[in-house]
Amino acid sequence: MNSVDSLQPTRPLEVGSLPTEMRKTYLTKQEMGRIIKVAKGNERHFLWIQMIYSFGLHISELVFLRVRDVDWEKNLVHIGSSKKSATRDLSLTCSLSLRRLLWFACERKPGDEFLFSGRNGNVHPRTIQKMFSKLEKETGLSVSITILRRSLATHLREVGWGRKKIQHQLGLSSARSVEALLSGVPLPSQGDSFPLDEILSLAA
Repeated sequence: MNSVDSLQPTRPLEVGSLPTEMRKTYLTKQEMGRIIKVAKGNERHFLWIQMIYSFGLHISELVFLRVRDVDWEKNLVHIGSSKKSATRDLSLTCSLSLRRLLWFACERKPGDEFLFSGRNGNVHPRTIQKMFSKLEKETGLSVSITILRRSLATHLREVGWGRKKIQHQLGLSSARSVEALLSGVPLPSQGDSFPLDEILSLAA
């Protein structure tokens, strides 16, 4: 695996033109801060990138979320099963910023409505891919579901989360899947902190 600091461009790069061996396999917290700072320019993008990162979402899990999947009484969001990840209920207490943006996204909408609407119901997956392309162009960093999920797993391990908690957060099927994401990342002492607020402070 390449060093996490091996790609530090001084100006935006066209990521699609980078040799495969130079592309990042995961992002540091500082790099995630750069991505989120750029996403701030679009309210939806700002929420989407926080949700994808914090909940380890696949694109299908994001676009098919409904308002009823956010349970404000229990402070949980229900992530429906997809072909790649298991159904899971995740805490909304990971970040006040994320909770606030989600609240406004849900406000005055019926429970069966898609959380993020598009022309034909839910927002189209291609719209999320376009957001990734925009963030790549403006930051010079590779942005994809795989990289964001691996980044989350790495950051959770760094702050002390155990394998089972990381497995649940990302909806992974087995401990072996966790290890595949975390190859080469040391396991520190157990902890319960969540990295999003630290990343948001870097994006301020």
